[in-house]
Amino acid sequence: MSKFDLLTPKEKSIATSQGWQLVRVFDSGKNFLAVLPLAFEMPFPTAQSAHRAVTHRAMNGDVVCIKALSAIAADAVGPVIKTKSPKKAKA
Repeated sequence: MSKFDLLTPKEKSIATSQGWQLVRVFDSGKNFLAVLPLAFEMPFPTAQSAHRAVTHRAMNGDVVCIKALSAIAADAVGPVIKTKSPKKAKA
């Protein structure tokens, strides 16, 4: 497993068997990279329905879905960017 993998191979196979997969997606409209659960096959016709299913399973204790939502939340926060404080004007 690479440090860039979001799930282990076993977790990926569990997610696939549930009909979804966790992927990094570039949103060109908003110009950012996001981690999302996407529909892999039926029963989920859209990414939104896959996301709802993952959330529902996580609320019921599914460990893989909890890990997926944790990865999504960590990605939404993003990296901490240090900025320089503005210089004070001399009086």
